[in-house]
Amino acid sequence: MRSLLALVMLSLCFVGHTQTSDEVKVGDELTLGSPSTSSYVHVDFPQKNFIIKRNGIADMKKMKGVPVTVVEKVEVNGFTKVTLARKDGKRFFRMKKQVTADLAEAFEAGELVL
Repeated sequence: MRSLLALVMLSLCFVGHTQTSDEVKVGDELTLGSPSTSSYVHVDFPQKNFIIKRNGIADMKKMKGVPVTVVEKVEVNGFTKVTLARKDGKRFFRMKKQVTADLAEAFEAGELVL
């Protein structure tokens, strides 16, 4: 009985998750959440050594809570890729104006939040 209940709850989580990633469209505002590891995995930020080489500040902790807007949404091989830009118009790490992200994986890992 408990395993059946757990299975139903798990399936409802996945159904709710797919609906939120499908509801995102160009122009929507999202927020960067905390990275799943020491750096973001599903949001394609440059590696720390590239950020430092270009005189940027490679502090991933400062990205948490930054509002971003969806500039472009593309379906690639069944995955939804989005291009994100900061809402305040600044650059990410003083070097990149836009970054890409795998929408479903970033939502699941908590790296992007509605």
